[in-house]
Amino acid sequence: MEDPAYLRRWGQGSWPTDEFTLAENIRDLERHEREHLEGSAFTYTVLSPEGDRCLGCVYITPIGVRITADQIPQPHRPGPESFTADVCFWVRLSLHADDLDSMLLSALKIWLQGQWQFDHTFFHTSLQDRRQQEIFTASGLEKIAQFQADRPRPGGWMLYRLM
Repeated sequence: MEDPAYLRRWGQGSWPTDEFTLAENIRDLERHEREHLEGSAFTYTVLSPEGDRCLGCVYITPIGVRITADQIPQPHRPGPESFTADVCFWVRLSLHADDLDSMLLSALKIWLQGQWQFDHTFFHTSLQDRRQQEIFTASGLEKIAQFQADRPRPGGWMLYRLM
């Protein structure tokens, strides 16, 4: 873990602890693999070109896992039958100076629009993460909400829509 405190700020939670172990990481990876195989959520590790270093992670989940439908304002709120994605990601803090997070967002937008068939795609980020808010806005994502949540993920959040 390069910077557990940064990840806790990004996620507004207690993960990862400063004592996060390899065994705990393996359990997390096994859970993500189960979700992927079930088609219930998709987590991707962003690797270096050599494949030997984690540069970040991307999470694609249905509404209700990380944000709920009632946190999406009208007229953007998807109907119950829509195929809607909630996307969030992090990139190592040391790579922000290289704009890897901006490059990843650009690639994600192309990939999500071209290879996935979502009716709606939302991106969310922590109110504490000004950098992501700035790159979301600069990339053309539409800011549609700011809210405090008690569930499913407590904290203050910004919500953006992929148009």
